[in-house]
Amino acid sequence: MENNIYPNCSIKVLEHPISTESVKDMFTNPGLIKRAISDGALTNYEKSMDQSFLIKVGGNPRLIQNKDYYFTKPKEESFSFLFQVDEDGYPETLLQDDYSYPFGFGSL
Repeated sequence: MENNIYPNCSIKVLEHPISTESVKDMFTNPGLIKRAISDGALTNYEKSMDQSFLIKVGGNPRLIQNKDYYFTKPKEESFSFLFQVDEDGYPETLLQDDYSYPFGFGSL
């Protein structure tokens, strides 16, 4: 929990060339039933606050904890909101039985 505020975050994104998916279990989630993301919709901010979603792109984030210390530093460094993953929006058919959600349900 000590590494949960930017710039000390436990998740880091690394750009890399396109590669084939690993067949090694240590690099995959074998319980994940793969899906294509489809049926996206454009909506305004007010309406989106009442909708569940898996991935939200653009606009403003739906904050779980609206505390200044979470977003002050990124704003100072000119970062802006790009996308959000909200695991409340996972389809019920995403995982095989007895497997965990990819991001620990709500931690990203």
